[in-house]
Amino acid sequence: MGLSIPIGAFVTILALLGIPNGFPYHGQQSRRKDTKLSRAVWRRVDVPGTLLIFFATLAFTACFQEAGSRFAWNSAYVIVLLIISVTMWLLLMIWERHVTLTDSIREPTLPWRLFQHRASIGLLGQVHFLIHLWFDPFSGGR
Repeated sequence: MGLSIPIGAFVTILALLGIPNGFPYHGQQSRRKDTKLSRAVWRRVDVPGTLLIFFATLAFTACFQEAGSRFAWNSAYVIVLLIISVTMWLLLMIWERHVTLTDSIREPTLPWRLFQHRASIGLLGQVHFLIHLWFDPFSGGR
């Protein structure tokens, strides 16, 4: 865990040096005007989608982090967190479908086209679950 800060700083510097100004719209003149943090930029940000994915992941992680160690698997704490997480994931799917299909200004956090193919769904699921295994700071096995 002690190496994550220097590696993160190095990757951030590489990204700042390597990503062109205005990416991914650097070739389009009409979008170049919105490079500052203006109202036009904030209208494109999917704030509800970002909050839903953050809190759904937080509830999911807290549920499995505390289950079996601090709380029993059948305790109300673990069950309620799991229900909240599943509910928020479902709300996220509904919201992202709505944003993708109806809103032309807002850019979705998870575009609906990612959920139209089984391979994309499987990849998203694997990444979500494997991230917890790779970056879990509380695992005693390492």
